Amino acid sequence: MAVSIVQNGVSKRLAATDYASEQELEDVIVAHPYLLTSDDEPDLVPVASQISFSEVGIADLMFLDTTGQITLVEVKLGRNSEIRRKVVGQVFDYVSTLADRTIVEVDELTSGGLEEALRICAENQEGLDYEDLRRICSTELRAGKVRVSIVTDRPSDGLVRIMSFLNDHSDLDVRLISVEKHELDGVIVYSPQSVIKAAEFKAVERRSAPKMSTRLSDIVEAFDRLRPQGLSTNQRSNAAGYRQIRIPDWPATYHYEVIERQSGVSIEFHQESASVGSLTEDFEAMLSSLKPHFPDLTARVNHRWHKGNGALSLDVPENMPADEVASILSRFIAQTRDDLDRILRRSRGAEKKTV
Repeated sequence: MAVSIVQNGVSKRLAATDYASEQELEDVIVAHPYLLTSDDEPDLVPVASQISFSEVGIADLMFLDTTGQITLVEVKLGRNSEIRRKVVGQVFDYVSTLADRTIVEVDELTSGGLEEALRICAENQEGLDYEDLRRICSTELRAGKVRVSIVTDRPSDGLVRIMSFLNDHSDLDVRLISVEKHELDGVIVYSPQSVIKAAEFKAVERRSAPKMSTRLSDIVEAFDRLRPQGLSTNQRSNAAGYRQIRIPDWPATYHYEVIERQSGVSIEFHQESASVGSLTEDFEAMLSSLKPHFPDLTARVNHRWHKGNGALSLDVPENMPADEVASILSRFIAQTRDDLDRILRRSRGAEKKTV
């Protein structure tokens, strides 16, 4: 579709012209990221290009905005024969892989680009604190709230149909944006059009979703930096009040948690399977060996947890720094993991006998 420019009463027609390559369109987006946003949305700051996810491939571009949300951009020219076949898999692969990483890991993945973008965003908006923005970005990342924009020059009917389906049948903020190139007498005009955009109700739902508190977010981030025994929190969870730490080879119903209660933060082990009955007697037996390692904390067994299955807990003082809480969580796992593993194997053996 042509674009008309009127100068001094003279109208000139600019016809659409092809991009030389997808790299050219990528360069245009990096230089002019406002082409991807509407007037009422915050500006995007470039984070990195050609981000290598070893598991699933290479994402073209990554951006950040002042709300702490990351935007992944995949650039596909209309003449690319792979545009329809690959785009769906790439969207879900990139988002799910990114949500499996902590903010520290994403910064390493982008060679420091994420931290730099966070600082630029904080500096460019008055009243926005860098540390607050970093916490928000970390929370959004763990919740899998990543925007995905597919950018093309000429969207085909098939691509529009696929992207519409994704937008209607998922919670992702999926966008399809057309950026046409027009040129005449050395003047170049880039004409963006939002072809598919997340419905308004989805945006409202995201803004109203419960947020993790700053204290809990700091503890989770501190633990994920430590990665004791190679462990990290379950970043796919959308829960605002807790995060699980799952052990390889253990069923999901057996897990550690850092949880925020009205009385403060608690470090716990939960057994949420009713198939073998309560394990509270086992937890009581573990208390005597556990307490000497944490003399200043209250170690206890919650007999009422999950229909009487029980929980083993450490109560953490409200004013304890996040790094110390993360260290205690790490030590709690180290002190209890072997005993709990034996209990788990015994319980699973009993479960098999009853089947």
